[in-house]
Amino acid sequence: MLLAFAASAQDRIPAQGGDIIIQPILHGTFVMEYNGLTIYVDPYGGADKFAGQKNR
Repeated sequence: MLLAFAASAQDRIPAQGGDIIIQPILHGTFVMEYNGLTIYVDPYGGADKFAGQKNR
């Protein structure tokens, strides 16, 4: 059986200093932005999964 995971729309969480934006990529891989900072979380998948994302 083959399972495919598709990134869904980004989530926005209101916070002081601006929204926290979470963009799911694949499985546990995501990009999080807050207050001008971009954090890439990649426990699985490799750097190629971030193609087209901000500040790559």
